[in-house]
Amino acid sequence: QPESVPAGPFDVVLAAFNFLFNLRDRDAQRQCLATCRDRAADGGRLVVEAFVPDPEMRSGRAEAPGPATGVRILTETDTDRGTVAGEHVDAGGRRRPWHVCFASPTEIDALAADVGWALEERHEDWTGTPFLSEDSPAHVSVYRPA
Repeated sequence: QPESVPAGPFDVVLAAFNFLFNLRDRDAQRQCLATCRDRAADGGRLVVEAFVPDPEMRSGRAEAPGPATGVRILTETDTDRGTVAGEHVDAGGRRRPWHVCFASPTEIDALAADVGWALEERHEDWTGTPFLSEDSPAHVSVYRPA
C-alpha cells in the first residue's frame, strides 16, 4: 500500500529477487511501480530484478518432487492471467502455499511506461552479463523517469 512506503525522495528504488511477482495481480504491480515513481527523486532510478518466464509455459496443474526428500510441489499455472499458485507439501502433510504473478520483461516495460518510467538498460544479472532477449533466465532492468 502506498501509505506504508516511506515518503522519499529516493535516488534508487530497488525491487529485487522477484519482488514484483509476489504482488497479487497486474493492478497491484502497476500500483507498486507508480508508488516507486512517486517516491523517486528527480532523476532517480528504479531497478527491477526478476526471472524471465518460460515462453513455452502452459496452463494446467502439475506435481513435482521438491528440493528436499519427502517434499512435493503442487502448482496450477494460468498463462492468461500470468499466475502460478502452488504449495510445498512436506512428508507430514504440512502445506506452505505461495502465489506469483509473473510478467515478461516486455510486459514489465509496458507497466512501467504506464506510470512514467522508461527502460534505460537491462542486463541478465548483477555483473552486467548482456541480456539475450527472452532467452536469458533472468534480468536486472534499470528504469529512469520518462
